[in-house]
Amino acid sequence: MVGGEKNLFVRGDEDSLIGKSKKGGIVAYKTEQAIVIGIQQLQGDNDGRKVENVTAVVGKMADYLKEQGY
Repeated sequence: MVGGEKNLFVRGDEDSLIGKSKKGGIVAYKTEQAIVIGIQQLQGDNDGRKVENVTAVVGKMADYLKEQGY
């Protein structure tokens, strides 16, 4: 549970996991020294945002940290 919401595991591998709920989702990536977590809470059914957007942003941050040795 994240933020009081049950999340459904969507996919994952050795470096990441992605989950979603009715009101958003969670994305986590690991680097050598950190875990980067993004949580998205949608405002309603017609919010227009997608969990995939959070996945891209968190993934880019994790890639940057990996490039910097973190």
